Amino acid sequence: LYKDSYQSVGYLLEGQFRSLFANRAEPGTTKYQPDQNPNAQPSKILVISDGDFLRNDVDAKSQRPMRLGYDRLSSTEFANRELILNATDYLLDETGLIAVRGKQITLRPLDKVQLAEKRQAWQALNLGAPLVLLALFGAVRAWSRKQRYARF
Repeated sequence: LYKDSYQSVGYLLEGQFRSLFANRAEPGTTKYQPDQNPNAQPSKILVISDGDFLRNDVDAKSQRPMRLGYDRLSSTEFANRELILNATDYLLDETGLIAVRGKQITLRPLDKVQLAEKRQAWQALNLGAPLVLLALFGAVRAWSRKQRYARF
């Protein structure tokens, strides 16, 4: 059935496209309407071979939609969502958003064993350090006010 290794599933067309309705009669009449704008504006059209790439599957147990592009048989997630978001941004000429979406965020979780060992020390530091800094700031401010207004 599929003997070629690569199949084109989508095309992005750019250029000047004339309207399909140019130089046609008005609906319901035989009155000829000449093309009002013979010079077409530059535009972009995205054509994708299958409309199901935008459709979410529904989980049979919870009756909730799955993530866009998720294949439950192979348990993999394809980049359907990123494709449509980037294509929409490109068609709207918002090229800066495509670069931002391409960035990956790396999560660096804390070591749970070390976190459990030093939990009380971190709690004491997070509770005590702001109080000590606030008391120190208050003492320095009171001392500086006393020095400034002691001359009167």
